[in-house]
Amino acid sequence: MNNALRIVLFALCFLVAQSIGSAQSPVWKVSKDGQSLYLGGTCHLLRKSDFPLPVAFDAAYGNADVLVPEVDPQQMEDPSVAMTLMGKARFTDGRTLKTVLSKEVYEELAEQGQKSGLPIEILNGFKPGMAVTMITIQELIKVGVSQEGVDMFYAKKGKAEGKPIRALESVQFQIDLITSIGQGFE
Repeated sequence: MNNALRIVLFALCFLVAQSIGSAQSPVWKVSKDGQSLYLGGTCHLLRKSDFPLPVAFDAAYGNADVLVPEVDPQQMEDPSVAMTLMGKARFTDGRTLKTVLSKEVYEELAEQGQKSGLPIEILNGFKPGMAVTMITIQELIKVGVSQEGVDMFYAKKGKAEGKPIRALESVQFQIDLITSIGQGFE
């Protein structure tokens, strides 16, 4: 990892830690004219040890008539979504990571991929954003993180209780976002 990237990541982690440390709750309530909106600072991936979630989430969930996660997590479990993602996440025009990344970045990615158990031969056909996402998920799995995050936890609960679930973004928007990460920085 080059020094500039390390500095940016350190600064980002520092800012996130500072904001979390100074927050009194992971959930904020915005009200006007008797209507309330609850905004939660959530993670899509958590460890079993991260449960139970802070009581502020349960309170907001209990007061909400409608659950609105970023994307409906139930839709993300549809196998066709994974197929669409994998289709868009791969190069289809003959390019590879080796042809779009600088030699230095490609070598660093190959080294990290090997450490993570994803050899560059597996990653090479994927676009940069997807390759990095795959390595990140692989590393998170190693430390016990699963796909049961805050959104999924409450979506399952909401579905079981018949609570309406909407989404801020479409699945297609998320797929397009994930598959375009790094474009212009190759």
